[in-house]
Amino acid sequence: MKQMKNKPVKLGSQTGSLFNHLYSRNATIPKVGKGATISRWTDRDAFEVIAWDPDSRVAELKKYINLKYGPEGYPRPDSYIQLSEHSFKLYYRRNAWRSRIEEIIYVKEFNEKHGLKSGEVYKSLGGEFYEHVLGLKTLIPGVTRKQVTWPTVNVIFGMKDAHYDPCF
Repeated sequence: MKQMKNKPVKLGSQTGSLFNHLYSRNATIPKVGKGATISRWTDRDAFEVIAWDPDSRVAELKKYINLKYGPEGYPRPDSYIQLSEHSFKLYYRRNAWRSRIEEIIYVKEFNEKHGLKSGEVYKSLGGEFYEHVLGLKTLIPGVTRKQVTWPTVNVIFGMKDAHYDPCF
């Protein structure tokens, strides 16, 4: 199997944590039943790999929830016990691990024509918005379209590590 190396994140512009920068320099491969750590700006979340397809290079993960944190911001050793009911997939594409995000956006011509009134016109045509997050919910031909993006994810497989930075 071809080596699956992560693109290292840049310290200061992509991460504020030296550990997350160092963790990003890895070439680990997912293994079912083993841990995974996803790093963000300064925090890390613990996951477990529940499925792995080496041919399509897709890993399915579940997040550990209800972690008990000690005073330093690190989870206690006995806290990796409960997995979330929901899973998500990571895809190895273009030399990086990526998540797949689908969203509904306005068609360019519609947005240019209606500008700041786009939301009102969209709603009058039967469009709905999500309640607690910004986002369009309804596909309307000529008004909205589906867009897929593939943001990179800084992940290391084989270890489950959670860290919450209380400074942010």
